[in-house]
Amino acid sequence: MISSFITHFASAPVYAGIAAIVACAGASVWLWFWLREDEHPEPLRLLALAFFAGALIVPFVVPLQRLGYELYIANQPLMVTSWALVEELYKYGIALLLILWRRALDEPIDYVIYMIMIGVGFATFENVLYLYKTLIEVNGTAILPLAGTPAGAELIRVGAMRFIGASLVHIVSSATIGVAMAFAFTASQRIRLLAGLLGLSTATLLHTLFNLTIMSQTQTASSLGAVFLGVWISVIVLLLFMERIKRVRTQTNA
Repeated sequence: MISSFITHFASAPVYAGIAAIVACAGASVWLWFWLREDEHPEPLRLLALAFFAGALIVPFVVPLQRLGYELYIANQPLMVTSWALVEELYKYGIALLLILWRRALDEPIDYVIYMIMIGVGFATFENVLYLYKTLIEVNGTAILPLAGTPAGAELIRVGAMRFIGASLVHIVSSATIGVAMAFAFTASQRIRLLAGLLGLSTATLLHTLFNLTIMSQTQTASSLGAVFLGVWISVIVLLLFMERIKRVRTQTNA
């Protein structure tokens, strides 16, 4: 699966590099923003593992989403729900496999932080795909200047939309799983897993609602503005939950 992506990018490696730089620039902003919320920084190697794990599940998710498209093309809500479920299920699954069992997760907020890292990693690779596709659709595989051209303008537009929209949706939905597990921090492992499944269901619902809204709205400034306002409200709610989780930790230590 990953080899097919390498072949895909090989047709225009310069554009692939540009897409990666733009996507990583956006990711670095969100990493800086969210990692500030952890008063006791996590090991860099585990943060990096979570980020790259989130990115590397994308090649496995895309074929399943194509299958969902083929199976449910006549039923848009079901199709979009299948897309969101696959993404959130893989994020939760890779977190369980590689991260959530480690001793470094010694306080509730850690569950949220690592799920955010996985979400940012996933969003970054997905953004590379969208930006690369944008450049190819406008310019083809020929390497042409971008400054002051339609391709350059479209790259900026798509990059900005992904940065303030889709990337945040991935972050919020992934963090929702972490929040659910954080509130079950002192419970048994079984209860934490069940809490994670509850978070998974909520994350899938949030992700589905965003995608359905984007797909059903006419692409006007006001309609898109309303969608992104909803995303940012979700971010504020997430930040409030994170503050509450940190207070729970403080009260436990008191």
